Amino acid sequence: MLKYWYKGCMFCHQGRLFIEHDRTDDQLVLHCEECEYAWKDPEAIGSINPDSTLLTLVSDHVFEYPSDSLIRDRGWAKYKLHSTEE
Repeated sequence: MLKYWYKGCMFCHQGRLFIEHDRTDDQLVLHCEECEYAWKDPEAIGSINPDSTLLTLVSDHVFEYPSDSLIRDRGWAKYKLHSTEE
């Protein structure tokens, strides 16, 4: 399975921001593999605004890696700059 990521996390400067599907809210997010923050709005990366972020360690949201077609259908293809295979 391919997992797509955008760039390094601008908040913690350690992890990569993976595109994930938040099944709970049926939306795509950019989720940092290190600090566990997720951004609902890619333009707000690095800010900690309760309206555009969530800390996945303390949320009840269910995440999964989306397919390429879901990413394209949701208009997030421009954030799919890198990939890694699981």
